[in-house]
Amino acid sequence: MLSSGIPAEKRHLPLFLAGGLFCLLLGTYAGLLKLGVSLPGALAGYHGPLMVCGFLGTLIGLERAVHLGTRWALWVPLSAFGGALCLLAGQVPWALGLWLFSAILHLGVFLKGHCPLKLPADVLNLSALFCWLISLFFWIEGHSLRTVSVPLLFFPLLTILAERWPGSTAKLKIAGFITLGSGLALSALLLFLLPTPDLPLRLSGVCLMGAGLFLLWEENELKRQIYEQGWELYLERVMLLSYGWLSLSGLLFLLLGAQGLRAPFYDLLIHGLSLGFILGVIFSHFYKVLKALLGADLPFYQSYYLPWGGLQAGLFLRAFGKLSENLLLWQIGGSLNVLALLLFLGLVARALKRGLVA
Repeated sequence: MLSSGIPAEKRHLPLFLAGGLFCLLLGTYAGLLKLGVSLPGALAGYHGPLMVCGFLGTLIGLERAVHLGTRWALWVPLSAFGGALCLLAGQVPWALGLWLFSAILHLGVFLKGHCPLKLPADVLNLSALFCWLISLFFWIEGHSLRTVSVPLLFFPLLTILAERWPGSTAKLKIAGFITLGSGLALSALLLFLLPTPDLPLRLSGVCLMGAGLFLLWEENELKRQIYEQGWELYLERVMLLSYGWLSLSGLLFLLLGAQGLRAPFYDLLIHGLSLGFILGVIFSHFYKVLKALLGADLPFYQSYYLPWGGLQAGLFLRAFGKLSENLLLWQIGGSLNVLALLLFLGLVARALKRGLVA
């Protein structure tokens, strides 16, 4: 047993992972509805929240609960999953309530497991949870989901950036990362308080572009260690392009400001961050997450490059389709993204089965 009651063999964790996977599939289904695919259901407008609050809220919450080692912390992923179920049942207020409960409890779990705080990674993690909380709060207050979606994405984005912190003791790097986290949290708050979202979005752009360029530079420094094959080479290639999407999204936020919330740019900005950066990082780091949660040492296959390539091709097609007002091309790009995700899940399931058996 762990110190506070979670079984050491983690026998219940696959059930929580299955819940996160269900949220991911539900969000993907909502994405297909948004693309105009003729399917039953009324979830098209909730594609983003299902992916962030449902899927990532469950997955990140589960990681934190395992790290803390207490049973009560498992209410974080459980309530995130419950919110997705409520949304599926058409109970939006209940979904929002459960997601807000999950976010508040998540904050408590993080503070209990990370006190005393260690800068700057903890500042980024706290900023991430702050963005999640205020996004839900202002959504409950009646703000449009389109406005809420931007700071909502800062929750997984800042969580990822905290994990990518190089651990440097250089004061300039520490100050830069603290400024980044604080700047994004401030821009998320100002987005709801100011009469126009122009300034907060441009501030977000500066922070995002700065983070992307800094991490590209850091990755270039690490390339002096040459990896010939396997997970490390795959990780390096995927992360480089993910940082490129982060930098590009930041540049577009900076240049477009409030115009970025309107068609045709909104789709490019949101999916540049969510698919290009966030999902790209998930594609590159999933084997580490599953090894930490389940103890499975997953084998590497060259076929992992297929869904990653499909993700990039789909992003470029949907961006070009939106900018050229070509609906069919946009739908093809979005459908390719869905197929890439499903292929990725199939490959992970195969590797996980072999890793657990081994």
